[in-house]
Amino acid sequence: TSPPNIPSIVNNKLFITFNLEKGIEIPNEAPLLSNTSKEPLTNQKAYKIAAKMGFTNNPIETNDVRNGKTLIWSNNKTSLVFRLDLNKIEFFNVPPNQRDLKKTLSDAELQSLAGNFLVENFGMAPDSLKFESFSYFKQLTNTAQAGVDVFPQNTSKENADTVVVKISPNTQYQVLTTNSTNTIASVKLTTDGVIFSADTYLDFAFQKESENQPLLNIEEIKENINKASVFLIDDGYVSKTSMELFQQTLTKVVITKIKLINLLDQPLAETLQPVFLLEGIGTLIENNINKTVEVGLYLPALRSLYY
Repeated sequence: TSPPNIPSIVNNKLFITFNLEKGIEIPNEAPLLSNTSKEPLTNQKAYKIAAKMGFTNNPIETNDVRNGKTLIWSNNKTSLVFRLDLNKIEFFNVPPNQRDLKKTLSDAELQSLAGNFLVENFGMAPDSLKFESFSYFKQLTNTAQAGVDVFPQNTSKENADTVVVKISPNTQYQVLTTNSTNTIASVKLTTDGVIFSADTYLDFAFQKESENQPLLNIEEIKENINKASVFLIDDGYVSKTSMELFQQTLTKVVITKIKLINLLDQPLAETLQPVFLLEGIGTLIENNINKTVEVGLYLPALRSLYY
C-alpha cells in the first residue's frame, strides 16, 4: 500500500512539539474504505441543474490537465461551475455589500440553510449529509465580483459577518479531503443568511473495504511527525499562495489534538486510507512579526507504511 497523496502548503522544515489535551485516545486499528460512488457528473445533469438555477444560456466549455472537462455558466452576478471529471460543482454569487446585518442566525438555522441549498439546487439526498463544523470570517466588501472570493479575515464567531458551513458524508466514518475546507461540501453565507458561495462533490458513498489494519500509536506518531503535511492554516485564511505573496513562514507548531479520519486524497479515489488529523497552534512570521495561527496537519496512519 502506498501512502495517500497529501500536498503540503509549507515547504520549509518545521519544529513540531506536542502538548496533547488530557484524555486523548486513538484507535489501534482501522479499515480501508472503498469509494462506491456510481453516478458520474454528466452534461445532462449539469444542464438540468443550471436550468433549475435560472441559467438559459449555453455554458463555456474548457478542458485542462488539472480539472478535466469543465462547464461554466455565468452572468454579471453569478457563476456556476461543473467539473465533470472531478464530480464537483462550484457556485459563486456576488457577496453582499458592506451593510448592517439584519440579525445573527442560530447555528441550527445556518446549518439548515446550507443543507437545504445543496439539496434543493444540486439534488443531493438530505440523508447523505452531516454537519461537520463552522469557520468564521469577516469578508463583506463593496468591490466583489462573481467568481472571485474577497480576501477573508479569519475571526471569532462573535466578530464574524460570514460563516462557512462544512458538511461531510453521513456515514459511520469521518471522511475529509485535502481541499481548502477539508470537507466534501461547504456553503458560505452571511450571518443573517445570504448564501454567496458553495461547492460540493456529488454522489459520495463509502464502505468498509478491508479488515482492520494496525495503526501508529501516539509514541510512533511523535517519532514520525516529520512525515506529516500541513494542509490548513487558520481555516484556509493562510494559503500557499498568500504565504508566497506576503513572504509568510510557518516556523513551529504545537500539536494539541489527534483524531482519526479517512482521507479522500483525490476526488475519484477508489480507496480511502485512515489518516491522523493533527491540530494545534503554530507561529507564522510575516514582516518579522510573529502571529499565532491554528494549524491542521495530516499524517498517514497505517503502521505498515513506516515499519
